Amino acid sequence: KSLDARAALDCGGSCTSRANLAAALLRAGGVPARTSAHLPTWSGPLYEHWHVEYWHPGRGWVWVEPTLGLMQPKPWSLVG
Repeated sequence: KSLDARAALDCGGSCTSRANLAAALLRAGGVPARTSAHLPTWSGPLYEHWHVEYWHPGRGWVWVEPTLGLMQPKPWSLVG
């Protein structure tokens, strides 16, 4: 088994651990990143879910969904 970042993301874990890992990897590469909680429309009522936002010059904060492996999920898939 490998102990690289891809293996860490593939092995499972919570949305919190995946968001923390993705943010840490972005920061290690010199990209400003932060984790953010929201209430996704796809997970049922009142389940908090974490994703990552990173700073993209010229665009501002852009979010990614490391748990589902999505770049820029649709805006209607979350609530605040």
